[in-house]
Amino acid sequence: MAENHALLYAPWVLAMLSSCIICALGLAIAKLINYRPGGMPPVLILLFAIPVLLFHSFVGRDELEFRILENEFGRSSSSVFAPVDIGALAQQAASARWSQTSSGSFDTLFDEIYGQTRTGILDRIEQKRLDAVTLCDAFIERFPQSQHIPDVLFLKARTLDLRIDLAKLERKRLAEFRADLPSPASRQTWLTLSERFPTYTGSATALYRLAILAACAGDFSESIHYLETIGRRFSAMPEELRGGEFTESVVGSAFKRSTTLTNFQADVVLHIERAEALREIIEYGRLDTPRRLSEVFVSTPDESDEWVRPVQLFLRLDPSNPDYKYNLTHLAECFPNSNAAGYIEIRLAGFESSPENRIEQLRLLANCLTAEEGGAEARFMLADALHESNAIEPAKRVFSTLKQAHSESIWSKRAAKRLKSMEALQAHGNES
Repeated sequence: MAENHALLYAPWVLAMLSSCIICALGLAIAKLINYRPGGMPPVLILLFAIPVLLFHSFVGRDELEFRILENEFGRSSSSVFAPVDIGALAQQAASARWSQTSSGSFDTLFDEIYGQTRTGILDRIEQKRLDAVTLCDAFIERFPQSQHIPDVLFLKARTLDLRIDLAKLERKRLAEFRADLPSPASRQTWLTLSERFPTYTGSATALYRLAILAACAGDFSESIHYLETIGRRFSAMPEELRGGEFTESVVGSAFKRSTTLTNFQADVVLHIERAEALREIIEYGRLDTPRRLSEVFVSTPDESDEWVRPVQLFLRLDPSNPDYKYNLTHLAECFPNSNAAGYIEIRLAGFESSPENRIEQLRLLANCLTAEEGGAEARFMLADALHESNAIEPAKRVFSTLKQAHSESIWSKRAAKRLKSMEALQAHGNES
């Protein structure tokens, strides 16, 4: 950490040292040529050309342009994709106009201004999103050999996946982006990233999102292939390449072109676990009997009345949609005896506002669901809810039961980790 802070001062130190060296060389050469005016310009041109050549050789224009691109549109950007409180802006504008006119209804005035403000801000944000995609394409075209190509592909795909959280927009009048559900528009970019840069940690994200898109389209074999690829590629990867910190000397860092930013690194271990959990859902969900889409949800005229299985529709649902709970309930009613119905009921249990009701609902599911219907996940969620309610011993018993009853499930592996951490905390508490 101290070395990282020291890196902030490295450019200033190098700049001052370089200035001193250039001045010293200039004065020394001037003395050698007896301060003749005609001899100084070539020397100064050479001295000032050296930093430019060093910049292009060891840093490069692509590095500079990537930093600008990342700062403007990356995850840490505070200007483009940051949350916007549309309600507060509309309230401020309505109050200012109300103080000038004081006629009519303030609520009517606020609703009018809010509608205009919301439309304007959402249109501007969407244009910024398109601008980000255009700039990413321009970077890839101008610097095809840049080491930051995978970063830019990741940024482009993530930008294409961004969408407004509709629930927060309606409930809090807050425009906030989410990128947890992949968009079909980003599929080709994620595919390019996963194929061209297989060891890049962000390709774990790419493969996971490709798996979701394939499952939503009904291509379950391809989806499982992507999920298995995550494990094959990254299970044996060294820990420092999985997103762990890698430190080097300040001097070495100052003269070395930077590699992938932490801002674009993926938690590979988390993606491996998510991939195994999603694979369980798809493996069992693909066995369910399909129905016509029009028999489940009302479809628009331009949508094909395809045959769909419940797991496809389950993965297509947007958690940020205000009707997400209703859609889950309706989906479970349309496929009451399906394997996917169990996984849907687990999600519905999470909507219980009371911890006691949520625990009771999860307990019922854990006792009645089979492994194919999400029984392992239900037990894990029950133990997790008990742990959150500070029922430590009951939670440990459920975790232990899960390990024995579903030893082959990813949830059994997660339960083993949780048990180990809980016992370590208890041991530490007893010692203190």
